[in-house]
Amino acid sequence: MRFLLTGLATLPLLFAQTPPPRPAPKKVDAALRSRVTEFHQYMIEGTFRKALDMVAQDSQDFFLSTSKNKQTVFKIEEIAYSDKFTKAVVKISTTYRTLVGFHTLDLPTTLPDYWKLVGGKWMWYHDPAADHPSFFGVPLSDATKPEAAILAQAVPKDTSSEALGAAAQSVLQGAPGLVLDKNSMEFVLGTPGEQQVVVRNPYRGQVRVAATLAGPSLGVSAEPSLSVIDSLGTAPVTIHYDPRSGVPGSTVVRLEIQPFHRVFSLAVNVVRPPAPADAGTLAPAPSVEPAKP
Repeated sequence: MRFLLTGLATLPLLFAQTPPPRPAPKKVDAALRSRVTEFHQYMIEGTFRKALDMVAQDSQDFFLSTSKNKQTVFKIEEIAYSDKFTKAVVKISTTYRTLVGFHTLDLPTTLPDYWKLVGGKWMWYHDPAADHPSFFGVPLSDATKPEAAILAQAVPKDTSSEALGAAAQSVLQGAPGLVLDKNSMEFVLGTPGEQQVVVRNPYRGQVRVAATLAGPSLGVSAEPSLSVIDSLGTAPVTIHYDPRSGVPGSTVVRLEIQPFHRVFSLAVNVVRPPAPADAGTLAPAPSVEPAKP
């Protein structure tokens, strides 16, 4: 649903690095949450005519002109009010379903909803200033951005189901690059320690990363075992080594990106400490032949 996806890149600006706002009056907040819930329930049901009644007049043409992929779930994460509580940006986490060729894809994402009071009622509206590249459309003003180029390259000339499926995966995967910033690490036997591996989310939507041990323990563990990474963001996973096992060897930390079930392996080696430098052996003192009388 393109109108739901615009403004993804504005989220860090809207919900971070700002002082805590004054809390909204309870009646105002309850009314907005009720309207947002009703609106998205219509989107889940596919009753777009009812949803249109909750769209501001100046945004109805935009609403009607956009493609609308089916939402399956949604959740209100956060609300930022402005203009004396007459406008609000609602941070929504949602999963929506789209068909590319014969491939049905469920895409999780986090996005902003824009709402304003009109005649005493909260109404959804489109903010053109917040438009940014989305899954299925790139504004001309953003055509020079790297992300726009990636999306443009993902559109196939071949419209077969296989090509469209591959294009869908290309869009999902986002910018090319490593998912892990390293593929191995090493600890010294008997010396406790910890190291980090940075996991990059290559998708345009939130993902969960599950870390599990897929080999012998050797005193190795990963923390956190489950984490959430925002769209195109990063998060560290800390690998701990507890030397109490006292056994050298190799194991694997398995990192699975859900719900796409992409699995990456981090090799963890526990090695013996280096041998002390060889000091060499002392040569025997040369024998001294006694002097002849």
